[in-house]
Amino acid sequence: LDADAYRGLLADADVVLGLGDPVLGPNALDALEHGCVVVQVKYDRPRVERWVNPRLPWKTQHDFADAVGAPWVVSTTLQKFPDAVAAAVTFRASQAPGSQLPADYGDAAILDRARDWLESATRRKRR
Repeated sequence: LDADAYRGLLADADVVLGLGDPVLGPNALDALEHGCVVVQVKYDRPRVERWVNPRLPWKTQHDFADAVGAPWVVSTTLQKFPDAVAAAVTFRASQAPGSQLPADYGDAAILDRARDWLESATRRKRR
């Protein structure tokens, strides 16, 4: 999908499912930004991914999204997925549309952190 089609798909969705891969993909945060409930896999054992951050064992497909918590992000085993999805659909139907993305995960906050990092790196280099 191109970017417009992807945004359109999320705008029409109520619930987005994360089935385990990729770990830390952008879909969970994109879904929250579009007001969707995210139901994602909770791993049986913490998972280590050498391409994401091998120092961090991941408990869910997207631990940062998991920090938002229920009812907007539900992390569960595949065995409990059907009930979790049904509950998410019911919950979402009772909510007004709108972004559920925490401000710390938004574009402005990310740009602020990048700017701070660059300024800090520049100051260190001048010393």
